[in-house]
This record gives sequence, structure tokens and C-alpha cells, in this order.
Amino acid sequence: MKSYHLIFVLILFFSCNKEDENNNVIPPNNFGSGIYIVNDQGISFLKDNILTENIFYNTNNITLSNPKKIKFRGTKAYIISDNITTVNVNNFDLKDVIDGFTDLADIDFISFDRVFAIDNGDSKVKVIDLITNQITEDIETGDNTYPSFIVSGKDKSFVLNGGSNINNYIDSTFIIIDHKNNQIPTTDIIASRFLASNPSSGVYIGVPGDWLMYILCKGVYNSSGTSNIESSFFRVYRDNGVIESSFNLPGIYNARNLIESNNNLYFTSANGVYSINRNTGFTQQLCNINSDVLFVRTEEYDDNDSTTVSSFSQMLYVNDINNNSNKIYKFNVSLMSFTDTIITNSRVRYINEY
Repeated sequence: MKSYHLIFVLILFFSCNKEDENNNVIPPNNFGSGIYIVNDQGISFLKDNILTENIFYNTNNITLSNPKKIKFRGTKAYIISDNITTVNVNNFDLKDVIDGFTDLADIDFISFDRVFAIDNGDSKVKVIDLITNQITEDIETGDNTYPSFIVSGKDKSFVLNGGSNINNYIDSTFIIIDHKNNQIPTTDIIASRFLASNPSSGVYIGVPGDWLMYILCKGVYNSSGTSNIESSFFRVYRDNGVIESSFNLPGIYNARNLIESNNNLYFTSANGVYSINRNTGFTQQLCNINSDVLFVRTEEYDDNDSTTVSSFSQMLYVNDINNNSNKIYKFNVSLMSFTDTIITNSRVRYINEY
């Protein structure tokens, strides 16, 4: 009898071990470097002109709730949705989920293994410890300020209070948070400044001799044309938030998604996609497509006038919110023309590269 019991125990032991092994299968490293597209259905991956859809769901059998953005730190991807979902960027295996937000808008990685998470819903910046993946502190940005974007430069972060579509609420402020002081982690608000209507996005280039933040204000826009306010562009000192200079953008409305590539600045608007000179505020319309997504990278392209020398150009990736929001159009800045189309399975919301 004892031998039968022993055999039964051994069979049970090995079958349990086999089941555990099956439940802990590590996905293959199919991703990593490439372009990541956030759309209404999840995350798509583009590499070598091959698009793979729904990579998070297909890897983890979990649906993302309201995916908005994706950002990267080390070998992890941070997916911004109704929460923050972290995955291994090489195989997209789920690592952790960080909850505790009302309407998460944006995140930025700061000093001492921390994240500033912008919660538009309750007008707070929430500090996250990346070691424990827990919210450790709330920073008030002001009553009904609706923070929508964060940009950081070295030891300071600029939080832009972007207003709200609810009752056409307008805000014109930003706050500066000092997050490092003499190698000590801090979260001190050191300034609150006024710009123009509804700051929407900003960049910090950080090249030698350039200590400025560049901030775009979208103004107010509705398609009926009533009570509209033009967009504007600000050059702001990084250390104290004092405005160095500002420029109105005549005839441009709802300017958003300011990005930088090779010291060039681009943005989207209701009038189309523009480049802007960061020193003079001079704008040039590149195309008249109404996009709410903008991504840029340098790519090689075929130049019919040159057969021996490779040609490179800034390529803008945009969508068309009025017609085909699930399509990404590639615009060659050197040729001033569209060169390719990428079709995804749902509305495109954000594009980033690892």
C-alpha cells in the first residue's frame, strides 16, 4: 500500500511542476527596437515595414483600458491608460500595474528612480517610486487646473495646466517642480507662471548654451469659428520660469504636440502640421492635414536625383482625425510630400520609438 501512495505522490508532484512550467512560459523576444503605435485597441509594433497588431493583448490575454501613450525607461515600456502598465519591452510580458488615478494624462521619468504622473482628473501630480511601483506623494497643481502635459529638464519639471473641454474652461498657467536639490530628492513647487490660453505641450532641447523650455499654447478653437483664440509660442527660462520671449501664431488654432528632432520643432494644429523656428517663432505649414498625432524620425529615402549618395530626411508620422484616424501618413520634409501610408486596426492615439 505504501508503494502505491508513494507513486501517486510522485505523479502529483511532477504533474504540478509541469503545470507550473506551462503557466510561466516566457514569451519570445519578438519586439524591442522599433516603432510602437498606441491605438484604441491596444499597442501595435512596426519594424522593417511589418506591422504587428495587438501585441499586448496577444502576449498577456488582457485588454488595455483606454490606452493613450507609451514611454520607455531601460528595458521596460510604460503604457499610459486608465492606469500605468509596465511590460518587458523585448517580449511585452506584463510586469506590473500601477493604479490610483482619476484621468491619467502623461508621465515623465525624473531623478532618483521616480515618475511624475499627471492626473488631469483631480489636478494633481502623483509621485511614483519605481522600485516599489507605488504612489508616494500627491502634489496639488491648483483647483480645476486640469494638468495635461509635463516636460522635464535636468532637475526641474514644468507641468502645463491645459484647461478643459468641459464648459470651455480656460487655463493659462504652469508650475515648476524642483525634483533634485544637491543630490537630494525633492518635490518642491518653486514657481507658478502665466502664459496664454491653454498650454498644450513643450520641449526641452538642452544643448549647450540653450537653457530654455519651449512651450506651445493651443488657444481656443471650435469649428464654428466663434470665440476662437489664436495659438502662441513661448520661450521660458528653465531655472525660474521667467518668459524670455513670446510669439502669437497668426491664423493658427488648436496648436498641440510640439516635438523636437535634430533641433527642429514641429507641431499639429487645426490648420495643419507646421515647423517653427525656436528663435524667431516663424512658422511654415508643411501639410494641411488635421492631425492629433505627431511623431518624427530621420529616415533614408529614395532620391530620384541621386543614385550614388544616400538621402536622409525628417519623416513626420501623422493621422487625419477628420477622415482616416486609423491611418498613419508619412510626410517627407525634404520632398514636402507624403510618401507612405500605414493602416492600423483603430484610431491612432500616440506613436513612439524604442
